[in-house]
Amino acid sequence: MSQEGGKKIVIVGAGVIGLTIAHELLSKFPGEYDIQLVAQHLPGDFAQLYTSPWAGAHWSSPPSTKDNPKVQEWHIKGYNKFLELSKNPECWIKPMDIYFGDIPKTTCCGGISKDSKVKIGQSSETEPWFKDRVVGYEWLGSDEKRFPGVVNLHKILTFTISTTFYLTYLMNDCIKLGLKVRRHTIKNLAEGYSLPFFPNPDIVINCTGLLFTKLPDCKDEKLHPIRGHVIVLENELPYQIYFEEEDPVKEGEFFMMFPRKEGGLVIGGIYDDDTWDNSIDEVYVNRLKTKTQKYVKEFPGDFKIVRHQVAFRPGRTGGPLISLDKIANINKPVIHNYGCGSLGYIESFGVAEETIKLLDGFYSKKTSSKL
Repeated sequence: MSQEGGKKIVIVGAGVIGLTIAHELLSKFPGEYDIQLVAQHLPGDFAQLYTSPWAGAHWSSPPSTKDNPKVQEWHIKGYNKFLELSKNPECWIKPMDIYFGDIPKTTCCGGISKDSKVKIGQSSETEPWFKDRVVGYEWLGSDEKRFPGVVNLHKILTFTISTTFYLTYLMNDCIKLGLKVRRHTIKNLAEGYSLPFFPNPDIVINCTGLLFTKLPDCKDEKLHPIRGHVIVLENELPYQIYFEEEDPVKEGEFFMMFPRKEGGLVIGGIYDDDTWDNSIDEVYVNRLKTKTQKYVKEFPGDFKIVRHQVAFRPGRTGGPLISLDKIANINKPVIHNYGCGSLGYIESFGVAEETIKLLDGFYSKKTSSKL
């Protein structure tokens, strides 16, 4: 399907955000847009600043969204889209139950510490805000045979996204819809307007993530790396887990396991804020093994490690930047969309919708100025 002659857009970045924006535009508005995607890294690559392939990834929504209706809607939009996409085997999205819970601070004897601040029991403080907006919510409280020491257990139907395969699906489907893809490293955002293979675009959409910090005409002091370290295992489980730790050995630790459609699972996790350390932390790996033995009694055998994945999420203080701006040195328009941190897949469809709204406003104003 040719989009020649449509509204001309350059999207910079081929992570989950850039590809989702392209897919939403091309699938919802057939024939209307002529889109060129340029990126240093493409699906199939594993570069540490190409965040999307390294993710777990799954759907959940953190407690911090409880009082943020706008972000809640992004997350529910993502849930509903993944529910739909999970019916297509080409998308590599596996529906499965996830068990959420809390690991409270304990005494030396293993009981809950008197100074633990974890509120235990079914209440508005312990149940998720999304319980009535997802499939299969059930409050369990505890299950000492399966998850000893874990409190406030509850479950829902969620999804594991096999990231590399899903990104490849998105890109290939976009190409069927008319997307042009070029591996190309831009020197600055202004170069989006001088690409010899795609002249005279109307607007550039910036989905560069952490690579935004590497461009000389870009500055966002709120953007920072959040180091992640997960391990891909051959071992399998029939469900996901995501347990918050009240008293982690290292700040930012939690405990997750996400089985994937192709077999095996991803185990983690850690949020290391403002560090570029890409080394494998063997002490942390041993802690994961200890947590598995302690809290997941159905885990099958010893770790069968496929690989370690250490990479960096595009964290941004105050949340993602989604805005219509100008590239200062050439006074040309740009829509920024980056900074989702660890929530890129979960928020991808929501932030794509925000981008489309900005794009509609841009073209409406452009049309009005010509009349």
